Amino acid sequence: MSEKDRWIHKCALQYCALPYMAHESHAFDTLFVIAEPDFRFRAKEAERQRHEFDVQEAQASRYASWMELHDALPVQEQPAFLRDLDKWVAAQTEDQNAPWPIDAEANFTAGDKARSQGEPWQAERVQWNETVAMVYTRPRKGGETAYQPEMISEELNDLHALFTAASRLGRGGFMWAGWHAAQWGAGGNKTRKNSPTSGAHLSMMTTLCARKLLPLALLERDTHMGYFFGLRLGLAWQRFLGSSYCWPPVGGFWTHHSTTCSTKKKPRQLQHHFGHKWCQEGSRPLGAHHVHRRLCGFTESGPAHILSDYVRLPQDLPSLRWITQPPPGTLNASCGTRYFHKGIPPRHKPPHEDRWRTASVCVCGG
Repeated sequence: MSEKDRWIHKCALQYCALPYMAHESHAFDTLFVIAEPDFRFRAKEAERQRHEFDVQEAQASRYASWMELHDALPVQEQPAFLRDLDKWVAAQTEDQNAPWPIDAEANFTAGDKARSQGEPWQAERVQWNETVAMVYTRPRKGGETAYQPEMISEELNDLHALFTAASRLGRGGFMWAGWHAAQWGAGGNKTRKNSPTSGAHLSMMTTLCARKLLPLALLERDTHMGYFFGLRLGLAWQRFLGSSYCWPPVGGFWTHHSTTCSTKKKPRQLQHHFGHKWCQEGSRPLGAHHVHRRLCGFTESGPAHILSDYVRLPQDLPSLRWITQPPPGTLNASCGTRYFHKGIPPRHKPPHEDRWRTASVCVCGG
C-alpha cells in the first residue's frame, strides 16, 4: 500500500468515521451500517458496476473513435454503452465537463423510485481523491408524510435483525457482515470457508462500540482494514467491544483494481467472489441453494465458534426488533413496543398511544 493510500485509509476510519459515530449527539445504542463503495448485495449489481468499470477503462485508452471503443467492449455490454454515450453527448451540449452518466436507474427498485418522489433530500456529487461519490443531505426535517417505515428496504431490515440477534447474545458492539474467506480466489483445502480473513466491505457498529474503539484505533499503525477487523476488532478485542460475524457473509464487491495491493509496476485486480461456495448474495436466502445465516465469534483456527442457531429471515423479523426496553417495574407500554415498530406511520398513530409516555429514563438495547 502506498503512503497516499495509507493516509486515505487512516483518515477514512480514525479521523472521520469513528469520531462521527462516537459523537455525544448519538444515543449509545445507535447503529451504523458501514459499506465501502465497491460493496454490492447481489451478483447482478456487481455485474452492472463491472460494465461501468469497463467503460472507464476504455475511456482511458486511446481509440480513434467512440465506435472503435464500442467494438472493444464485450458484446453484451455494447447496447448499454451506446445508450450511455447518447446521454453523455446530450449532457456535453450544456456542460463540456459533464461526467460519464452513472447508470443508477438500472439499480433502482420500485421502492427506491417511490421514495425518490418528493422526498426532502438534496443530492450532491462530491470528488474525494480519485473517487466520485453522491452525498445526500437533509437540510430540513421532513413532515409526517416523509416517515414511511413500510418503504424501508428488506436489506436494511435484515441487517438490523442480524445485529439485534447478536446484541441479545452479548455481541452488540460490532458485526463483520461482508468478508472473504480467501482474498484472491475460492481458497484451497486449508482455507477456513466459515471464517473471515479479509474484506471490510460491509460492517455494523454501535455508538458505544465506536467510543470504546476510537482511542485504540488512533494508536494503531496504518493497516489493511480487513486485517484490522480480523486481528483487532475480532480476535483481540471481541469481548471488550462485543464483536461477531455472520456466516455466510452478506454480499460481496464488484471486480475492481486493488488500491491496497497494487503497485505502479504491478497493478492487481480483485475478482468478485459471488461464484464461490462460501459467498452468498443478498441479505436473506434467495433460493433453494441458499442457507440462513448464523452468528459466530472469532477464532484463530479450527471450526467456527457458532454463537446462535440460524437467524431465519424474513421469518424472524417480527421478534428481532431493536426497541427501547422499559425500566424494571414499569409497564412495557411505557417505552417498549410502539406503533412505529409495527410499521405504522405517525399519521396513522393509534388513539391514546402517548398515554404511558411518562418515563424519563429508559434502558436501551437489543
